[in-house]
Amino acid sequence: MRYYLDRETGAVLMVTDEARHMLEEVYEEIEGDASLDQIKECLTGRDAVPDWQIDAALEAYRVEEGYGDTVIEVPQLETREAWQDMADFVESVPNFASRDRPRGGH
Repeated sequence: MRYYLDRETGAVLMVTDEARHMLEEVYEEIEGDASLDQIKECLTGRDAVPDWQIDAALEAYRVEEGYGDTVIEVPQLETREAWQDMADFVESVPNFASRDRPRGGH
């Protein structure tokens, strides 16, 4: 799973590997460059594909189309870095109720 920022709208877009794979299947089926409408038509014509999966594949298409221009990838932190950022944030909040609790959460 990867996250992207649409610099025009400020929206954060999430693209899963499954959505990317579904989009690749559509490209193979259409055989060549495809418009958003062609991709949507192809996806809605498939049996038993829920709307949320269609939306996810269309979002993957929007990311591909705008990548480098209006869409940029959001850098991913390593787990250790993300944990440290969270710990630093908690320490910076005055009177944070759970800051003094034991680490087990009890």
